[in-house]
Amino acid sequence: MKSRVWGLVAAVVVVAALFGCRGNRGADDLAGGGMGAGMNGGATVSRAAASGGSGLEQHAVTVDGQTRNYFLYVPRSVSGTQAPLVVAFHGGGQDPKRFAEGVGLREMADSYGFIMAVPVGLKQTWNSDSVDPQGYAQENGVNDVAFVAALLDDVQATGMVNPGKVYAMGVSMGGMMTYDAACSLPGRFAAIAVVAGTLSSGRCANVDGVSLLHIHGTADERVPFEGGQGDFTASDQAWLSARQGILTFAAAAQCSPEFQTQQITSDTTCNIAACPGSDEVEYCLVQGGGHTWPGVATTKRQKRQGATSTSTFNATQEIAEFFLRH
Repeated sequence: MKSRVWGLVAAVVVVAALFGCRGNRGADDLAGGGMGAGMNGGATVSRAAASGGSGLEQHAVTVDGQTRNYFLYVPRSVSGTQAPLVVAFHGGGQDPKRFAEGVGLREMADSYGFIMAVPVGLKQTWNSDSVDPQGYAQENGVNDVAFVAALLDDVQATGMVNPGKVYAMGVSMGGMMTYDAACSLPGRFAAIAVVAGTLSSGRCANVDGVSLLHIHGTADERVPFEGGQGDFTASDQAWLSARQGILTFAAAAQCSPEFQTQQITSDTTCNIAACPGSDEVEYCLVQGGGHTWPGVATTKRQKRQGATSTSTFNATQEIAEFFLRH
């Protein structure tokens, strides 16, 4: 069994309000621009970059006449080579740079040789085509799928990316966007990883060839693993079961609906489907874990809500190693 211990992320700085779900409707419009059109509307690309002290470089693409921003980090180790690309979606209400810092995306990129792209959601929200509209982006029909497609085209145009090794990951609302991007952009991603999210659109028909790693706490009271409402789910929201999305990906890969369970750490089990090809579908459950990022200490807000994390299972490392297998 592969090693599950990673020292580099242990010193990650935790930031406040790490995993909002419905999004902060009063937040600054970090991405600029306004609303997009339909889910597959026309997108054009224009490049702009600005350096920052974080090492993340700001870029812009134009989607349906609107400017959308993302941050890019390219480790020195990938200079002159084609490297894997990871697109990492922040949660609702999260600042994208703080998300990147909080879960150790730069350390992940440096250690494993990934190029890292961090898209910026409008008003820190995503339109993941949820059954129950939630947050600014979905309520205003923002074309986030076209944004993701334009971002991928923009980064791949540099020639730095291995086109067969493009991945997506996200947390909470960002995890829902990760699912929707994989479903709506067939052939663009080799694998995805979702933490504390769900396939919220309730539909997904184009995931053949996409491997999935899903990570969730069994005591998540914002997006319960089994769906429905938790103690901190918005009163007008009822989530679809995360299990439904996992089984959707397993069926697309023609995997067995029966999963083999492995005890990975003292509080975490991973459930792996038997699949006939190279695709892999796996979900890991942190017993008693809340709406948190496993391996990162809980914030004050999470503690007030009674959410706990784990120090024995590191989601960032697990995701990196999962991607490298695909």
